[in-house]
Amino acid sequence: MNNYEQRSAVTNGKVAIITGGAGEGIGHGITNSLTNAGWNVVVVDRDESRLSKLRQSALSQSHRIESVAIDITVPDAPQRAVECALGVFGRIDGLVNSAGVGLSKGIAEVTDEEFDSLFNIDFRAAFRFSRAVIPHLLSAGGCIINIGSIHVERSLPGFGIYGSVKAALEAFSRGIAIDYGSRGIRSNCVHPGLVMSPQNRSLIAGFAPDPDAWIENFTRTKQLLDAQVTAAQVGDLVAWLMSPQAAAITGQSVVIDGGSSAMLFGRE
Repeated sequence: MNNYEQRSAVTNGKVAIITGGAGEGIGHGITNSLTNAGWNVVVVDRDESRLSKLRQSALSQSHRIESVAIDITVPDAPQRAVECALGVFGRIDGLVNSAGVGLSKGIAEVTDEEFDSLFNIDFRAAFRFSRAVIPHLLSAGGCIINIGSIHVERSLPGFGIYGSVKAALEAFSRGIAIDYGSRGIRSNCVHPGLVMSPQNRSLIAGFAPDPDAWIENFTRTKQLLDAQVTAAQVGDLVAWLMSPQAAAITGQSVVIDGGSSAMLFGRE
């Protein structure tokens, strides 16, 4: 008997597994939005300190959050998450593959190690988690959301490999929708634009001497809307796509970028 089976099951709400859901950026926004929408969630993240803070926050707000502290690239990570969801809540209704890392480097400069790390985190883990969850969605249906990037269609110098991996994730999302739509499983890909987080700030610092000035200039000149896209807004979009109101939407890519991908040139 595993540790999760020793706890009484709770089945009064739908259940989603979220990878990277304790992160300080998009992952955390998704976790908050889903719990606010009444979902029970199992957050998978390798950072135990972040998971601890998330659990404490959930206690004060009556959120229903369980966690699995594990690196998502470990082969048995998906099964650990599935066991937690089934053992604690007794069901699985959705999956959000939110965990990801960035890479800003010229294509010819990317090493095998950097490519493998990016691919394993941003794509292979999403494949493994989806493969583990799909059998549990077949009986009653469910939804899978993958977090892509606007770099899939329009990019910047240094983001060629990153955009390529996210493009694979977009095609993967569509493939799930095609393979399992007739059995009640929906799958969509969300493409955020610039969403501020410590990870993105560090990435920008790698090619811009003043990250704050770069971010301000990007928002002012490369977006149709002056306000930065927030992690909470991405989370709310994911929660809506997983709701009954989006029951007819599958196999789609949804962009949330303040209008930056709509422009041929910058505003100036």
